[in-house]
Amino acid sequence: MSCVIGCPGAGCAAAAWLANPCRSHGNAAWCRCVRAVDVSRRWHILRDGDALTLCRHLPPRFDFAVRALLPRANPLRLAHQIRQDLWRALQSLRGFSPVVALVPEGDGWVVTAGGRSADRIPAPVIARAQAVLNNPNNRARWVRHAREGR
Repeated sequence: MSCVIGCPGAGCAAAAWLANPCRSHGNAAWCRCVRAVDVSRRWHILRDGDALTLCRHLPPRFDFAVRALLPRANPLRLAHQIRQDLWRALQSLRGFSPVVALVPEGDGWVVTAGGRSADRIPAPVIARAQAVLNNPNNRARWVRHAREGR
């Protein structure tokens, strides 16, 4: 299933979207001029120009976030790899749902990784997320995997 959301203006698809929301999302309250694709009915991919956000729940929400800069590679493959490792490190956090955003900067990506949680976020959780994002072995594997998919 996919939904294309247009910007307000002439020829916009937003009116059609609001009149007939997709079966996945039920409403368009989260709409901010992005294209959303429901992957396997589990992950939402939001695109805004070259930027990409991967999340499980809409709207995407960062209750905590860490940032890093990565070299340019396939953004979707990169986001999925980061999400998987972040989930493995933080799955014991009650109600945790990972969110990964990639924004192009120069010849790389500014990666914001974090997510939403049902609990308060203790400092060790943020440190663990930062460790995942800054681990040189993880970073090399992510970029290698993302470049293979070109």
